[in-house]
Amino acid sequence: MKLDAPANDSFDDEITAIGDEFVDDEVEGAVDEEFAPALDASWDSSDSDYETFNTNGGFSGDVAEGQAVPEFLTLSDNAWGSSDADVETWGPLVEENPNWPDPAVGFEIDDKTSGRAFNYWDPVGHEHEQASPQCLLRVQRDLLDLTKDPLTGVYIAAVEHDITRFHVLMVGPSGTPYEGGFFHFLVQCPPEYPMQPPRVRLMNTDDETVNFNPNFYDSGRVCLDMLGTSNTPGWSPAYSISSVLVSIQSLLTDKPYFNDPYWSSDDRPEDCEAYSLVVEHETIRVAVCDAIEACLNGSSLCPPHLREVMLNLFMVYYDKYEKAVESKLELTGTDMRDPLFFQTYERGDYQYQTLLLRLRKLKGEVEELIKARGEDEQ
Repeated sequence: MKLDAPANDSFDDEITAIGDEFVDDEVEGAVDEEFAPALDASWDSSDSDYETFNTNGGFSGDVAEGQAVPEFLTLSDNAWGSSDADVETWGPLVEENPNWPDPAVGFEIDDKTSGRAFNYWDPVGHEHEQASPQCLLRVQRDLLDLTKDPLTGVYIAAVEHDITRFHVLMVGPSGTPYEGGFFHFLVQCPPEYPMQPPRVRLMNTDDETVNFNPNFYDSGRVCLDMLGTSNTPGWSPAYSISSVLVSIQSLLTDKPYFNDPYWSSDDRPEDCEAYSLVVEHETIRVAVCDAIEACLNGSSLCPPHLREVMLNLFMVYYDKYEKAVESKLELTGTDMRDPLFFQTYERGDYQYQTLLLRLRKLKGEVEELIKARGEDEQ
């Protein structure tokens, strides 16, 4: 399923969906074999840590009576997804960081976020909820559907021992200010799912200072009717995890200014252009440079395999990043005007010269990492 803007240059002509490269045939076969018979079965919840998957379709804490959780459910070392860029899947580029937060336990919440950490929309703070049998069965179905029909530019890694929580890496589509950006979402299906919508949080907003979109708040909240986070809630049990991800991805448009319901496509063309410029700058600064730096130094909140996906795609998109930055070097030092709030953007000036230096430095570091890995394999 391809959701990118129409191909507009030679780069796009080379774009291919590569979901199958991230869903190994053995795992895919295990999904069909293990899950298909269970789709008509009920799920049993227990006080165990969901360590095994019972052959009758339920979880069991008794290893002797059950079997290991299928790799599809845990994905602690793997992810599945599809890309709009042609990527060679390399081996692990970054070793596991022992200090990396355990998503099954939760992320550290500082004073700045604690006031809203337990909001209904926020998956952070709801780590220990007990999923209902209906929730588990429906999540199982939804994730199985995503392996059969992956979304272009979307990668998913489930939290170990909890299939109701998973990380989503969404790559900005070509032909938009978000192109090649790495947007990390944490998603959780509450116990009432599918009667209630999933909780979704955008994790990389530079310490709650960046709005990438009128629908992406700096708190990480994603404003969508179907998520119940807008003024007109519109969730239906007929929606699925795929429906939610498609809706979020649809917000990454070529003219995000018009995502604001107050403006039509005929209003304020100069403000539309100014806003797209801000979004592009911040995408490269935060969703590319900051994201890749975090992958390299081990501070990324993404699971290891999603970090590998980012490092791979960074090299694929690199020429596009550099071209975008070099074309706007003359704007370095000028005000970043955010027309949606009719004021100078709080970050102040465009820093294209700095971004160019950061990109080139990161490229060198990733190349060195790849080279070192190749030498280790010889």
